Amino acid sequence: MHGRVHHPHAAAAVALHHRLNEAEDHYRMALAAVRKQLGPDDPEQVAYVANLAGVLQEKEQHQEAEKLLESALQLCKRTLGPAHPMTATVMNNLGEALARQKRIEEAEPLVRMALKVRVVCVVCVCVCAGAVVEWAGPGEGGGDGWMDGWMDERV
Repeated sequence: MHGRVHHPHAAAAVALHHRLNEAEDHYRMALAAVRKQLGPDDPEQVAYVANLAGVLQEKEQHQEAEKLLESALQLCKRTLGPAHPMTATVMNNLGEALARQKRIEEAEPLVRMALKVRVVCVVCVCVCAGAVVEWAGPGEGGGDGWMDGWMDERV
């Protein structure tokens, strides 16, 4: 490594200039460093894997990208759960990787499931945001009281 720090932002900058071999090297080294520091089962590595897979797809190394995304998806499901936004992102990326290989029958269910997870996540955020805004109720924060008693039922 010659004392160089391999950072994902450096890899992204290199990739933007279409120096894909150099970007791949940076992403591989950054991923190895993250795995060494955090361990092989830490979900923090998923973003590095996804970026590396993106570069590999640009280099038309679809099978290796697919394997990386499959392992990242299994890691997400195991550590974050099937309904986590990161799981949905990796699921979608894997679907796109399969679609690039003209494997539409395999890609479609992944992309559809990723969309469902994302919709659920958005709905949950909206409901939670609404609950916070409306929680005060009438006269205490301007809400219309539609959430009155909600906290009492779930505590």
